[in-house]
Amino acid sequence: MITQQELFLELLGKRGVQFVIPVFQRVYSWNTEQCGELWLDVMRSGRTKNVHFIGTLLYSKEPVRTEGIERFAIIDGQQRTTTLTLLLAAFEKHLRTTGKKVGFVDADFIRNNYLMVGPEHKLVLSRTDRHTLFALMDGTDMPERVSERVVTNFQYFLNRMCEEGFDAERLWEGMQHLLLISANLAGEDRPQLIFESLNARGTPLTTGDMVRNYLLISESREEQERLYEEYWKPIETMFGDDPESAKLNAGIRAWLTVRFVKVHIHNKGETYSVFKTYVEDEYEGPIEDLLIELRDFCLMWSENYKSHDVMTGSKEFRSWDWAKGKRTTLVPPRFSQGGF
Repeated sequence: MITQQELFLELLGKRGVQFVIPVFQRVYSWNTEQCGELWLDVMRSGRTKNVHFIGTLLYSKEPVRTEGIERFAIIDGQQRTTTLTLLLAAFEKHLRTTGKKVGFVDADFIRNNYLMVGPEHKLVLSRTDRHTLFALMDGTDMPERVSERVVTNFQYFLNRMCEEGFDAERLWEGMQHLLLISANLAGEDRPQLIFESLNARGTPLTTGDMVRNYLLISESREEQERLYEEYWKPIETMFGDDPESAKLNAGIRAWLTVRFVKVHIHNKGETYSVFKTYVEDEYEGPIEDLLIELRDFCLMWSENYKSHDVMTGSKEFRSWDWAKGKRTTLVPPRFSQGGF
């Protein structure tokens, strides 16, 4: 791993470099309160001209697909990178709408150096976030599924710039004083282990987040996209409204109880470690087959949530036997032992 101190704008503005949020990452989740805190940090740094440390950006190089563009996948630091990109996109729109310049910096400078890399976008988000950000930057129609956080936070920054007394020079000064530690993973580094360690702090990832990341992180970006769209996206959406992924996480625990019968999950906090143990020590097939099985099991599990079998304490649940093409009844072991 190669680490160094860098100014955020110098890193983001490197020629011919594009940053990509892998599909295994969580969707963009910062709220306006967090954006407000970042705004105050930037404006304070602009007033004092002191460096403001914004954390770590961990990334790894991807195979080059477009001539002249070097791609880096962001493993950690996507939330702050996305938020600062939204701030820059709002600043570009503000400068373009008002016709203002800050020294030599105008709307075209912001766009050409920090929002675009040739014909492509400088930052490529994952899933629904991606197309929403592109639409905001390009002034095109919004996608059918809109990332509300991306739109709301972009508008928040734009509104702050429309306030009486807004100082564009102070904002730009502050942006130039944002410092981070950049960490470029080398070939021998294991991104999943580093990702788990880094995400042990802050808002915890759900079991579903960790399982998804584990299954997809080692694949190429194209394969990540394919596996996510074909298997994991249905898994995430089949439970409907699922705060903190509670139903999905319970489904994964139930699947492990059936599949990995020699290990008992005593509490839900053990689910991910048991999952890793099963995949690394017991499972011998390809990742795609495991995703297929997990998708089919979760579909069965979600049907039982809808019929309230699980919620009312039933120790058996109805399922569809995919091999025989008929409905059957499965009684998972240890349902009565409090593992769920």
